[in-house]
Amino acid sequence: QQPAWQCRCEVTVHAGIAGYLAVVGSGGRSTFGSSSLSFTKCKQVASRSIDVRGDSPRGLAALPHEMTHVVLADWLDGQQPPRWADEGMAILADSHEKQMLHERDLSCGLAQGSAFRVAELLTIDGYPEPNRIPAFYGQSASLTACLALRDDPARFVEFLRRVHNDGYDRALRDIYHIENVAQLENHWHSQRLAWNSGYHGVQLVLSAAPAFDAALSN
Repeated sequence: QQPAWQCRCEVTVHAGIAGYLAVVGSGGRSTFGSSSLSFTKCKQVASRSIDVRGDSPRGLAALPHEMTHVVLADWLDGQQPPRWADEGMAILADSHEKQMLHERDLSCGLAQGSAFRVAELLTIDGYPEPNRIPAFYGQSASLTACLALRDDPARFVEFLRRVHNDGYDRALRDIYHIENVAQLENHWHSQRLAWNSGYHGVQLVLSAAPAFDAALSN
């Protein structure tokens, strides 16, 4: 049970792109939503904010994605989640249509060689070079879904905590009974084949998750 938030998450809906970019910066020109957190020296969240564009339906549609980033940081007690897991969980809160676009990008990336070996994906610190970003998002969502569906999805957060303390191989053994990262890669490829189209069919819905509801109500 997570404690009640001491600071609310401020959500700002901007009337147009100019106001939105004034807050998130020019790098957000192709986005419709953005989230930001700051932390104290004790790793407590000092501020939370989400900015979305109100001049397009995609703005409010981005809210579950951005809120997932905010809530995940809280669950991990101020630790930065691995980039793939942070984006993977957030994408699982997106609409079916948007997830299908990410799956399309992953399929193209696998065919063209711009996708990642799983060991590489797990250790990316920031974002990859631009030509590999589409595959990165699609593969992050697919791998996250693969692990989330292997057990109670709530155990994925515990897995990320174990990764931070013990590394991937031990966390995989303890949480998912997968021996190491190499075995995870084999399992992921097998799971994609079992999904036929490769699409995992997973969508997080904030209103259906008590933990998210509790966070949003404070």
